[in-house]
Amino acid sequence: SVLSCPVTIKIRTGWDENKPFAHKLVPKIQNWGIDGISAIMLHGRSRLQRYHKLADWKYINKVANSQSPDIPRIPVIGNGDIFSYTDYERNV
Repeated sequence: SVLSCPVTIKIRTGWDENKPFAHKLVPKIQNWGIDGISAIMLHGRSRLQRYHKLADWKYINKVANSQSPDIPRIPVIGNGDIFSYTDYERNV
């Protein structure tokens, strides 16, 4: 085992909302095969968006499904703009 404690990785969709890259990055992280990565936290906005637009839950879903089914998957936990159970049900 490489790590002695669980680690989560937090990323955004990318730097610019017009050029998201998390769907390319997450499969690469999965391919690293590092034991101990317990989850990838994905904030549903780009760095430049900050909090000016709503989180893109369709893109979060795309990223979560971008991993290969042939090797162990890493849980992707989306976040952004969940203020109630109704918001959770609509987006998850």
